[in-house]
Amino acid sequence: MKIAFLACNRKPELFRSDPSYIYRCENLGLELSRLGHEVEFRHSSESLQGKQFDLVVFHRPKNTWRIWLLAKYFRLSGTKVLADFDDLIFDLNFAEFSPGFVNGLNILKKTKKTYLSHQQALSFFDGFTVSTEPLKAHLQSLFPNKAITVIPNAVHHQWLAEGIDFKAEPVDFARPVLSYLPGTRSHDQDFKLIATGLSQFLKLHPQVRLDITGPLSFQLGAELASQVSHHEKVAFATFHQRFQSTWVNLAPLEDTPFNRCKSALKVLEAAYWGKPTLCSPIPDVLRYRNAGAVLIETPDDICNKLTKLLEPNYYKEFVQNLRKEALKLSDIRQFAASFISLADSN
Repeated sequence: MKIAFLACNRKPELFRSDPSYIYRCENLGLELSRLGHEVEFRHSSESLQGKQFDLVVFHRPKNTWRIWLLAKYFRLSGTKVLADFDDLIFDLNFAEFSPGFVNGLNILKKTKKTYLSHQQALSFFDGFTVSTEPLKAHLQSLFPNKAITVIPNAVHHQWLAEGIDFKAEPVDFARPVLSYLPGTRSHDQDFKLIATGLSQFLKLHPQVRLDITGPLSFQLGAELASQVSHHEKVAFATFHQRFQSTWVNLAPLEDTPFNRCKSALKVLEAAYWGKPTLCSPIPDVLRYRNAGAVLIETPDDICNKLTKLLEPNYYKEFVQNLRKEALKLSDIRQFAASFISLADSN
């Protein structure tokens, strides 16, 4: 089968370094290639004249003449065309919950324009793939008669290869490290959610350090400055190294319609490297109750559950077989089979 994954982002030269494209398209495509399918990774701005595929996946498409023409061209040639989304960015009624707007990075008018463009593009496609069940429910409310398949995010091919002989570094409980890895600039409000409880915990346990990797403006306060270090965002190829010295990963999310549609990506990333994640109980995270997720269900859980994980024997038991349990929920080899079934269906 010939399959193309088309990026639709604004900067063609950067699409292969976009984490969303890496997880949603590259990861799946590499597994499909391993299975013997012909796979191409392209940007929608590239010349595709004369190209023939059995299936083309458009990643986060917008309503542009170029996308419309490509979708129409491929459909007329008998190619199935799908759109893939991993965030709630296609329903205008929920634009006000966009992290870009919530965190003051975009004005609402611009955000609504972007959402509307994604929503208008939905009619171009035969069906959709999404990363979570809540995203599927939103799409079904807009297009009840179109096929929608959940292809969850999965451990990346590169990590599967590098992790074959991996042995987790023992945690130094004399100087344990909390990690927080915001991938974009739009997580200030999410981090604020745990700031009070986290500050309390750090004050009670001055031996604990907090390592932040990526953009974050929100600060815990000058009195904790000696326990906090901030690093620049790293490329995906070296991203996993940030987990090697981690004791517990942090993944707080505000309770919003946008965040309830997000995947448990931060949980599965940490779990694959044998690390637990203190996280908000969004729907996709609940799948990882026994695979690394430490749920923040009350404000007191932040300090209480982190304190419990400082006990070495309890921690050792908690992380035992974490990688195995995470792979049961996030193995790209399983998801590729589901994708091929979708491609073969009428």
